Amino acid sequence: MNRFPRIYSKINWLSVIFGIVLLHFGAIANAQVGTRVALLIGNGDYQLAGMDLANPVNDINALNGSLEGLGFERRVVQDASMAEMEEALVWFERAAKNAEMAMVFYAGHGVQLDGENYLIASDLAGFSQKNMLDASMTLSQVKGVLGRAEPKIGIVVLDACRNNPFLANDWADTGLAVASGGTGLLIAYATDPGNVAYDGTGENSVFTEALLDNIATDGLDVRVMFGRVRQQVVRTTGGAQVPWVEESVLGEYYFGAPERSTPGVVDDELLYWREIADATDPAAFATYLERYPQGLFASFAQSRIDYLTNPVPYQPIEGERSSQLLLASADPDLAATSLQVLGYIPQTRGLTPVSADLLQAFDAYRATLPDPQLASIERLNTDAARLTVFLAATAGQRIRTDIAALASVERTLKVAEDAFAQLVDAAGENPDYQPLIDEARGDVDQIVAAKEQVAKRLDGSRTYYEALVLTAQDNYNTIITPELLSGASSSRSLGNVAQRLQADADLFLKHVRLATTRVRGSYIWMNDFITQN
Repeated sequence: MNRFPRIYSKINWLSVIFGIVLLHFGAIANAQVGTRVALLIGNGDYQLAGMDLANPVNDINALNGSLEGLGFERRVVQDASMAEMEEALVWFERAAKNAEMAMVFYAGHGVQLDGENYLIASDLAGFSQKNMLDASMTLSQVKGVLGRAEPKIGIVVLDACRNNPFLANDWADTGLAVASGGTGLLIAYATDPGNVAYDGTGENSVFTEALLDNIATDGLDVRVMFGRVRQQVVRTTGGAQVPWVEESVLGEYYFGAPERSTPGVVDDELLYWREIADATDPAAFATYLERYPQGLFASFAQSRIDYLTNPVPYQPIEGERSSQLLLASADPDLAATSLQVLGYIPQTRGLTPVSADLLQAFDAYRATLPDPQLASIERLNTDAARLTVFLAATAGQRIRTDIAALASVERTLKVAEDAFAQLVDAAGENPDYQPLIDEARGDVDQIVAAKEQVAKRLDGSRTYYEALVLTAQDNYNTIITPELLSGASSSRSLGNVAQRLQADADLFLKHVRLATTRVRGSYIWMNDFITQN
């Protein structure tokens, strides 16, 4: 009994820490609609010597337990021969017909050849190309099955490049190849093309462990959930393994419940800003300033209010090139994107060069320039690129803060869980200490809730940053330079750029360059933020 005061004082100390965490960082029903189907294949015990893997069977068994709790109909196939894999795929096509969510998970050896990915069965007879072709199921087969079954969302998860037994052959390449999915399909790879995934030193691979940690979290759209998985793998491996995702998913889908009820509210400035950034109602920006008077985008919000409340009409000057003429020679999609980035039009697809909406938006942009006669498509795109860099540099600062916050809360949670275990052990079966145990458990639960709050903040900053990287890559890769943020003035003067902001702008430019050489959907950029913490 003399141990209790020491242990309880630790719990009280943790409560103080939790209070500090909340000060700094701080967020429906579980029923699921429709059929949910999963095929889990784990090949670890191979016929050929030297091919065995420790964790694939552990991986599918652990994932099977998680998916059972999430309402999935499942088929688990371990150490499968080629015939068994093909028979399981036939079952899956039938079971996944018009399902709400259909997933294939494969753990084991995989290899690429001529742009195709091969998932190797356990009865591989030898290391020749013919042997490999005879004993492999292709990713194209899996995609074909999902295409015919037509679930609302099809998911393929490949934890399949642990090592390559064919590297001694000239025809074999390291890792898997990039494969594009169809509409409604998400393909998640344990690591990026040409690299090797870690089998792990514990019971599960590094990638599958991260998947198990996040898949059942309520309130996470599948894309955000896989973002957390990628983030965790990059953190765990110090950037040595970088997962990637190819997806063309319309709408939102959840493994867990669509919403999560937790104490408090996640007051996420970045997520709110992303929702209103292209709004045409000044009330949206006024609400932002009410919530975040010293917010990251306060000056931009005020300029939008000024413009939307008192728009300056564009007055053409005789002899000046008309907006219609300027737009006629422009890339309409790029011009529309730039006007959307700058806030003159909501995100709209299908605008034509002479569309009334596009002309009106360009005239509105032109009217804010110090000299409207100097308006050009080049200036429009440069201004949009400059703002993209500014937004990304600001988001990058938030990512760094959120990563540090998450690491701090995780350390606090580990201490709290250890202290709680000591308390329960010391109390034994004595009912007198049950109120104390309940109070300590409540402290731990509050820290878990705080961790989720910080994780949601990081979800927002991470996904926003990734979207900005892709926007810059797709539209402004040839425009942005290290001098762009602090260079020539624009209609939206950014003022003097702080040294830290400029450094993060430079980092963003590096990530845009990386995005042109790495596969789309890779989280290679996340490593820079993680290693700086």
